[in-house]
Amino acid sequence: MDDRLALLALNLVNGLGPRRIMSLISYFGSPLEAWKASASELRGVPGIGKKIIGAILKVKDGGLLERELELLEKEEIGFITILDEEYPSFLREIDSPPPVLYFKGDLPEGLGLAVVGTRRPTPYGRRIARDFSKKLASSGIVIVSGLARGIDSEAHKGALEGKGKTYAVLGSGLLNIYPPELKGLANNVALNGALISEFSLLSPPVPQNFPRRNRIISGLSRGVLVVEAPLKSGAMITASFALDQGRDVYAVPGSVFSSKSEGPNLLIQEGAKPILKPEDLLEEFGVSCNCLDKSSPNSDLSAEERRFLNKLPIGETLPADVLFYNESAPYGCAILTLLEVKGYIRRVEGGKITRLR
Repeated sequence: MDDRLALLALNLVNGLGPRRIMSLISYFGSPLEAWKASASELRGVPGIGKKIIGAILKVKDGGLLERELELLEKEEIGFITILDEEYPSFLREIDSPPPVLYFKGDLPEGLGLAVVGTRRPTPYGRRIARDFSKKLASSGIVIVSGLARGIDSEAHKGALEGKGKTYAVLGSGLLNIYPPELKGLANNVALNGALISEFSLLSPPVPQNFPRRNRIISGLSRGVLVVEAPLKSGAMITASFALDQGRDVYAVPGSVFSSKSEGPNLLIQEGAKPILKPEDLLEEFGVSCNCLDKSSPNSDLSAEERRFLNKLPIGETLPADVLFYNESAPYGCAILTLLEVKGYIRRVEGGKITRLR
């Protein structure tokens, strides 16, 4: 056994997170010496109690490392440790970097854009996540997300539709895909980017794993785009990690009547850059856009968006309530926001709307 395998073994210990692993290494001088330590020696390490010592002995005596190595080979899954030169430098910079990263696919080589949001988005949020990710990925920007239901999965799907790369960071082991109905999507992500996790291969998706994985999502990204998210949500936690890590935070504005838009709207109030169209992000990344379909006018609009737009002739201005006539206000606001994001309308003073094209 060498230091790499010792670090992999320590990563298998239930309850022994990144900070405690690094504490053990610091105390004993190397991962191998930490792994070889006896129970009596482990008792002298601050923060290592009886429960953790028992968990370490379980891994040592239960053949768990051997099983993990067999699964890695059988499933063609790679792993990299913080000791390796190939470990992504941008992850080394974050607070409490993962000592071990499992990956199926390509090891990340550069920073991407994280697209995150609620698991229960509105149709507006779904379309934004998918359309934006498709157009950004087709221009070469790697899309990073968490393979969750809702905004995350739409972002991955959009990136794949744009024939670009996407990374999915899991809150479970790579052989325990969650949610299970997204296994097909996970396979496609692995073929066009990578599935990534710091958790051992068969780790279950327990709640405490997800805030930990969020720091990796932001750590793999140059910036984080929050599409729709309540104030208390994983997406807002990811945005907070991004700020702590010196990453940029972007947000898509949404209806003030929707709780799903409270998070991004608050981020904009606090200084996040509002993103109204994919080109805004391409400009931030210094990338030329080669992705928008200009073959026919209004080709990027849904039937409902086109119906709303047709109420307003090009160049004219009307009060919003005229456009909302016989429509529910929240629904109308969502449609108008989509039209604004796509550059068809602009809001002006007095609650009025101007059609630009």
